[in-house]
Amino acid sequence: MSVQAMTWAFGARGLTPSEKLVLLCLANYATKDLQAWPSQETVAEETELSPRTVWSALKSLEGKEVIRRKRRFRSDGTRTTDVFTINLAASVFDQARETTRNPCDDHSQPLHEPLATVATLTSFEPPIEPSIGTNTPPTPPEAGGRRGHRLPDDWQPSPQDRDKARAEGLTEPEIDRAAIEFRNYWHSRPGSGGCKLDWSKTWHNQVMRHGGGGRGGGSGVASRPARPGGGGQGPSDFASIVARRRGYG
Repeated sequence: MSVQAMTWAFGARGLTPSEKLVLLCLANYATKDLQAWPSQETVAEETELSPRTVWSALKSLEGKEVIRRKRRFRSDGTRTTDVFTINLAASVFDQARETTRNPCDDHSQPLHEPLATVATLTSFEPPIEPSIGTNTPPTPPEAGGRRGHRLPDDWQPSPQDRDKARAEGLTEPEIDRAAIEFRNYWHSRPGSGGCKLDWSKTWHNQVMRHGGGGRGGGSGVASRPARPGGGGQGPSDFASIVARRRGYG
């Protein structure tokens, strides 16, 4: 957390309650360079706002130049979380200076400097910073401090992911169906149970279970039983189809 960013965010004026709450959340995650990269799902969970409200607030803050957004991509071409930079020079603090005047004193003067300039940084800054100007995710922290992240809303299997599925015997329609199941399953998982360090490896584990006829333990889409009495094909039905194709059933 950056005390400088938090102090500035509290003093910002001209924002809606949702915008200010989202800004405070970003400030809470900010590094000493005023950068933060929490996912929109994390911001929604922290602020108790709906994902749609968080999306609108971020777009509005970006339009007001309160924050700057930079999209990031992994080496395999898939999207990861955006990097948000808090802009302390935004005009919202100019509005804050005007509102600090004493309405009972006609001779009062606005503050010449925002309070944020005298704030010091804490020693609790995140140990990592994103790689700016590259297409790689931020360097993970040392062992023991690694943290997973949720599957991006717009996740799709990369070309390498699809190659892995083909190597396991899946056809293109089967890969598409497996991707939908994979995305729906992990998006529905609440809390830390829906976080992974490497989503590409998680996908590879699933297609290997699919290719093996759904055998093997562990959590994942392929190991879930079909709903009793449910219509259509569930994950187990899908695994059975692949198993029959490969001669396991």
